[in-house]
Parts: sequence; C-alpha cells; structure tokens
Amino acid sequence: MTENISMAFVGDISFGDNLLCQGFGVRSVIRQKGGDFLFAEVRKILMQNDVVFGNLEGILSKQGENPNSLKSMDMRGEPECAHALASSGFNVINMANNHIMQHGLAPFQETVERLQSFDIQIVGLKGESPWHSRPVILHKKNIKIGWLGYAFESDRYYAGELPYAFGTDDLIVKDIERLKPRVDILIVSNHWGLETIDRPSALTIRLARNMADHGADIIIGHHPHVLQGIEYYKGKIIAYSLGNFIFDIGGWNKNYSESVIFRVNCVPGQKLECEIIPVLINSFWQPVPLYGKEKEQLLARMEELSLKIRHETEGTVEGNALKYYKEYLRVIQKNRINAYRYFISNFGRYKKKFVLQQLAMTFRSRLEDLGLLYRIDT
Repeated sequence: MTENISMAFVGDISFGDNLLCQGFGVRSVIRQKGGDFLFAEVRKILMQNDVVFGNLEGILSKQGENPNSLKSMDMRGEPECAHALASSGFNVINMANNHIMQHGLAPFQETVERLQSFDIQIVGLKGESPWHSRPVILHKKNIKIGWLGYAFESDRYYAGELPYAFGTDDLIVKDIERLKPRVDILIVSNHWGLETIDRPSALTIRLARNMADHGADIIIGHHPHVLQGIEYYKGKIIAYSLGNFIFDIGGWNKNYSESVIFRVNCVPGQKLECEIIPVLINSFWQPVPLYGKEKEQLLARMEELSLKIRHETEGTVEGNALKYYKEYLRVIQKNRINAYRYFISNFGRYKKKFVLQQLAMTFRSRLEDLGLLYRIDT
C-alpha cells in the first residue's frame, strides 16, 4: 500500500526581542505567557502533519547573556522554546542562516543539542567530506525524506569557521546528486534573497530551477521576511519565501505580518499536492489562521506574487537583475523610514539604558549596509 505523507512548511521564526521591540517583543511575551502561547492558534493545524518544518532565526540559550547589553539581548530566544516547537509538531528545523551565530559558537551548539533532545532534526549543518551540507534523512511511513540546507546571506557576526553550510552552487548540486538516489523525496532549504521585496530575483529563480533540475523535489526559501510566490516547475515545487511565522517586526510593515502554512501531500511517484493556509501575525506575535474575506484576499495575493516569478524571467537575467536591485533599494529605503518612525512612536516604551545602544546599533548597521564598515565579532 502506497503511503501518503503530509508536510507543513513555515518561514522565519525568532523567539527574541528584536532591536526595535526590546521590552515588548516576542521574548517579552514568552516571559509573561510561556513559549507554548505563541503557537496556540496554529498548533492543531501543525499537529495534523507528519513533518513540520521552520527556519529558526536565532539561538535558544542564555550562555553569555548580559541583561545590560542590548547587543547581548538582541535576537536571543528562551531555551524553553525548544519544547514549544516540539509540542507544536515541529520535527525539522533549519539553522543555516545569518543570525544563528550572532552570539557565538557555544550558544549555537547548545541550541542544536537542545532541539535534538526533543527529536528535532537540524537541517543546514556543515557536512563532513564529501558533503557540503550534512544530509538529514527522515523516515516517515516507510518513506525516506532527504533534507539539505544552505545559507546565502553573509554572516556579519562570526569570524571563525561557520558550523553551517554556506551556499556554493557547484557544491549544492553535488550534494543533491549524491543524496537523491538514497531517498524518495528530496527537500532543499535555502536562506536566500533580499529582504522586504515581494518576489525573487531572476538570479534566485535560476538557482532554484537548477536545484530542481538536478533532483530537488521541494525547495523552501526564507530570509526576505515577506511572502513571495510559489512556482511549480517540471513537477517540482519552489516556495521562494514563506515570510515570517513568529517574528516581532510587523509593527512598521504590514507585509511582515502576512504569513502562510504551506502544506504538501506526497505520494512517491505521484504529483505533489499543495495547500496554502493563510496566516496573520497578531499583536501578541502569534500566527493566527485567516478565514472568510481575509483568507481569500491573502490567497489572491499569493496568486499575484506567483505571477511575478514568470514576469521576472522575461528578458535577460543580467538586465532583470539590475532593475530588480534598483527596486530593492527603493523598497528597503521606504521600510527603513517606517522603522525609524516606529522607533520614535514607541520611544516611551523602551528601557532608558537601551536607547543609546539602540541608536548606536542602528547607525552601525546602516554603515555595514553601505559597505563602509564590516563588523566581525569573535
């Protein structure tokens, strides 16, 4: 009898207070209500699946924490959130991304071990020769599901050898070709693209299709923090960005609060069947399923975003890439202005000891973005 596997994929998950939400962000809510509270509205949906996947954007560790240092507190999650993930059905987590090393190697390793203690598989760890990304093979209902994971965003925080797999096209292809014969379904997780823009670039599309051509069945993207379209390519599925799932950055950009649970039903040898479950992050940073008119509006928006993928591939890749980057600069500048307004409007909510640190960290980050300064913390 052929088995059916149901898999649910979500985007970026951060359990820490981000720079502009110190004192009222995700971690602050966890300290008041507990980690399980965040998943209360979606747990039932997630638990209906054999596999649940997300991208963990930040450590779950108190090692080296200094409560008087904003730099030490930024993007740091509570250790108890490992249990919250497991109790909500998560059994595969990506840890190849540009924030996971923000607090050093030891907290990273603690996070890996803590998640593994709840039988959560870690995708994206650096592999041992000949693997670039350490492969994960998950056995569900006599079906072997293979996973590879890569980060494409440069790490600003760590000077040592990265413990996760950084995207290199030829090495990725070799990993895919090596793993494909050993599994029934092959999934590749990619932390890629540019933030805030609602479609992938022609270069990202070419990269994704190349992965599919060499054997990837499902390609899941994250990092832009907004939804991007879904492409059905030669019987394969490419979800370029699933947006945020738990993140406290929606206050200054409503698109940051739009999310989905992307479900895929798999029967080896048969066409993949997909379902999009629209979600909105509320004021308590909980992902909440949408219904009625709001649900239909977000589904229609996903269709529009998917059409943009086809348009992005018209013309030359190089010419499209230039136009794309110019648009990205306009989008990111508008987003920054809104973020600054958010900071000013919430000024009275911040702890006084953090205000000057917030300003200094914001200024330093802008210099890094302009290429005037590149920070490496060891």
